[in-house]
Amino acid sequence: MQLSSTLSWLVDEAGETPGADRLLAELGARLVADGLPLAGGALTLAVPHPLIARRTWLWQAESGEVIEALGFVAGGFVAGGFVAGGLAAGGAASPPGDAGRRWLAGLAAGLVHDDTVGSRAGRAFARLDRAASVHAR
Repeated sequence: MQLSSTLSWLVDEAGETPGADRLLAELGARLVADGLPLAGGALTLAVPHPLIARRTWLWQAESGEVIEALGFVAGGFVAGGFVAGGLAAGGAASPPGDAGRRWLAGLAAGLVHDDTVGSRAGRAFARLDRAASVHAR
């Protein structure tokens, strides 16, 4: 079976990539090289940590840069009367992947697509968001 070079890379080599940031940057660069009109991508992983609920890596196609955002557990921690955490307005915990979706929605005028892989106790384990750019290249 003949696979695209990106799919072959995902099957054969991506598992050896040293870190989620490098995985997202390499996958994004390969998809853009394949002609997909991407403006950016976000990869969110659930984290087994008492304060950090998830880690999100944000990749921008134009620069190739990847930055990381943390999502904290509902309620966060109290520091000097300030509650820090992954809280949306009104004190509710932000949904998994919300930071990535918001960031991508502001990056391009195209659609934001979600793919969730696996679950643990009804929670998303890994999530990949991507924004399609409507700008001609």
